Amino acid sequence: MSHQISIQNGIAEAAYAIKPAWHGLGAVLTDAMSAEEAYEMAHLNWQVQLQNIQYEGPDGSLMTHPNQRLTVRMDNGTPLGTVSGKYQIVQNRDQFQFFDGLFSDEEIKFESAFAMKGGEVVCLLARIPGHVLTVGDGDTSEPYLMSINSHNGMLTQRIYPTGVRAVCWNTVQLAMQQASTYVGIRHFGNVAEATEAARGAIRTTLNYWDSYCEAAKRLADFVVDHDDAIQYIESVFPATDEKNPSTHVKNVRSRVFSMWMEQRQRMRGIENTAWSLLNAVTEYVDHEARSKGGDDSERQMSRVYNAYIGQGSTKKAKAISLASEMFIEPNEKTIVTV
Repeated sequence: MSHQISIQNGIAEAAYAIKPAWHGLGAVLTDAMSAEEAYEMAHLNWQVQLQNIQYEGPDGSLMTHPNQRLTVRMDNGTPLGTVSGKYQIVQNRDQFQFFDGLFSDEEIKFESAFAMKGGEVVCLLARIPGHVLTVGDGDTSEPYLMSINSHNGMLTQRIYPTGVRAVCWNTVQLAMQQASTYVGIRHFGNVAEATEAARGAIRTTLNYWDSYCEAAKRLADFVVDHDDAIQYIESVFPATDEKNPSTHVKNVRSRVFSMWMEQRQRMRGIENTAWSLLNAVTEYVDHEARSKGGDDSERQMSRVYNAYIGQGSTKKAKAISLASEMFIEPNEKTIVTV
């Protein structure tokens, strides 16, 4: 079953707003769901506990594993995963509570809520109220925040900005793959403090959304010629010695220009525009820029950190600022003298 929706006693642990998922499982409500509706209608009102792992010793007596524990679903006794003794559980209710007050006084509404793999993974898809971006030839996107939490120790709690309507395991994976960044909360240490820091990071992102949408529309209206594109890329990725740039700088500039020419940035309505040029820069920073780490996993985490709050974030902020400076005409102002 590619959807991986959890089914307990013949009931799918899933709920969706307005339209059903492709797999036809779960409850379907006539409108976006409140947190309580999603929690109850998706049948996520169960708890997880840590239990000791015991095994038979050489003399036949029961022994307790000193370092590992078992996460167990308490409504049916299903073991969900093996975790460190320092692991801290984030209950399903806590996952919903992450969104409390995130949009000031507006009540958060949910597009979908569902458990997968017997309860090992829980996904919530929250709507971002009042934020819809239309760029190019009628290309409209409604942004969501997708929250993923695992009870099997295989995944940190994560919040992804996404435009994908997640309804199953396949669409969750698609949203994760397409997202340029996410906020992660580890199941160790001070989880409450990490959660509040993550909420702050998400709020900061949302505060910039409206101005970002306006800038996006104006950049999508500006057609960029070859020379201006080269000038922009060179400004975003400057060389210490512009008369003799390093091989690395030249390769980066060439790669970003190539990405601007690729199909992803040549959809109808945005081709050859300042918007697609900016997207080429952010795509490079998020997915191809240099990153540190001893293995692929560490390098990926480093790239995510840099893209969101590190040097990559600084580079993208510079790219947005330069694009606005170079390609967006100043707003006309009417001056009235009295």
